Amino acid sequence: MGKLFLITTISGSRYKVSDTNNEKWLERIPSQEASVLRKDGERIRIDKILQLTLGKPAIFALEPLGLGNLTIRETTEIVEIKIIDEL
Repeated sequence: MGKLFLITTISGSRYKVSDTNNEKWLERIPSQEASVLRKDGERIRIDKILQLTLGKPAIFALEPLGLGNLTIRETTEIVEIKIIDEL
């Protein structure tokens, strides 16, 4: 079992985050004002969710998006966390 979350940040960007026993992934949906990040609109495998707390930036250890063993992605401050599905 797991959950599908919709995370909204202070910048207006939103993230779909799937956290199940089988897989973890995120998909970033940038706001119109936000800068473009690699793989926006695509699912990216999450190795580990390091921080996911309302009022703080989310921090994810992701599959490598370039050179190296992993990529760390930090969002702006989280203003809303909604469960949108039970998986």
